Amino acid sequence: MLIVGGIARKPAVVEDRVQARDLLNLTIAFDHDVVDGAPAARFITRLVELIEGGTGLEEGSLESPAPFSVRE
Repeated sequence: MLIVGGIARKPAVVEDRVQARDLLNLTIAFDHDVVDGAPAARFITRLVELIEGGTGLEEGSLESPAPFSVRE
């Protein structure tokens, strides 16, 4: 389960300096009867890397996809 919290301005360390930044809280919950802790930890680590790296936010990546074409 992924829960997205609100954005709040909080102090954060950026390049060894404390700055006010807008931070988004994310909470992830796993059912440990279904998912083992080690793969869950690897998933969370990779998710953090992707979010912090801005993956998918390259210029032009937010354009609308091509419309569906219907075959007759």
